[in-house]
Amino acid sequence: MKLYPHDTRLKRDVIIQQKRYLPRQLKGTVNISKGQEVTASSVVARADMDQGYYVFDGREALNIKAEEVEQYVAIDIGVQIRRTAPLLIRPKRFGRSQEIESPVEGILEDILDGRLLIRRTPRELLVRSMLNGWVVGVESKRGVTVEIQGAQIEVVWGNGKEGYGELKVLTEDPAGTSDEDEIGREAQGSMLAMGHLADVGLIEHAIKRGARGLILGTTTPAIFAELKSFDIPIYLTEGVNMQGMSTPVFDLLNEHEYKTVSMLGIASSKTRRPEILLSDMQRGRGLPAPAFAEVKVGQRVRLLRPPYDGKTGEIQAIYPHARESAMGYVTAGADVLLSSGLTVFVPDSNLDIIM
Repeated sequence: MKLYPHDTRLKRDVIIQQKRYLPRQLKGTVNISKGQEVTASSVVARADMDQGYYVFDGREALNIKAEEVEQYVAIDIGVQIRRTAPLLIRPKRFGRSQEIESPVEGILEDILDGRLLIRRTPRELLVRSMLNGWVVGVESKRGVTVEIQGAQIEVVWGNGKEGYGELKVLTEDPAGTSDEDEIGREAQGSMLAMGHLADVGLIEHAIKRGARGLILGTTTPAIFAELKSFDIPIYLTEGVNMQGMSTPVFDLLNEHEYKTVSMLGIASSKTRRPEILLSDMQRGRGLPAPAFAEVKVGQRVRLLRPPYDGKTGEIQAIYPHARESAMGYVTAGADVLLSSGLTVFVPDSNLDIIM
């Protein structure tokens, strides 16, 4: 086996194995088998995360004494309540009753000294493969090991976020930068790469246009201080106070343009550097890179983010090209008919396919 020095940052044409596990303190379910092919969007493990308790002060909400609160509680102890449903109702002699909505979803477990103790509904944690590859190992209740053949770039810094998407290289040389027009044409559903970033506004523009991640060679100290505040993965291959990306890294990214790239690296890890994985998928029949290709009209899906997180529904229409979501982002997505009868547009990254 070929050995690589500890400080090697670029590995070309290697077999790469990634463990995709639930956090150590959690145990859940794994419905993937050894030898099974997976796409980057495949959910390989899931578990319920305890959200603890929420204490709602009924005295303050209604401006009444503690002993009066219980008579205005709208649900019984032990009953499930959804977020924004009436929690307290105080009738008025004239006019409409005063209603206080629940700020959380959960079960009312007790009323103590005018305070309502609500056990919050557990949040489902999903672990995705993040890679187009095949499963070479399974650990019950924890997760799987996914293997790919391709290239690996160990970067000098990452903002702790992870993601995947189609790679687009925006600059023609390793030291080049980009502009809003170029980003607008290429961003939707993509991981964007450029040599140098000198304008933090380009990050905000890329996110609004649907970018899933940014691979930067270098940036300025002022911009570097802001990178952790963004919700998409942003990785630096070289660092700060330099001009551009190293030529070997830039050339390797260009070789893999329009293929699926995965950006992996948890901020809390002290043993592994953030890395960029570029899959060649030379084994078997290969897999489709676009995650949204798995979704079909009539398919059952689960919504992953607010305001409809946890709800299920059926795909009514698919929009593979960019359109604006309710949050103002331009993204591919689908119309989903919820069990309540409401049809909502949902970005593809917010959908979990129910098999």
